[in-house]
Amino acid sequence: MPCRTWSTSAPTESQMVATALMKLIFIARKAFEAYLISSADFALVIRIGGGGVKHDGAGTAAVGKGG
Repeated sequence: MPCRTWSTSAPTESQMVATALMKLIFIARKAFEAYLISSADFALVIRIGGGGVKHDGAGTAAVGKGG
């Protein structure tokens, strides 16, 4: 009888920790992927626009025509 219930038992603590870690890695990977895509898009805008980048000191940047 124990063999039948083993496959349907609740996950052990180590399995729950492993699952939580896998979820955390998945979320971090998606966030990093979004960051890379955003960075690539920003670089593409700069190349196509041919302008410079002005930083306002608050961590944001504006793309404009260089002169």
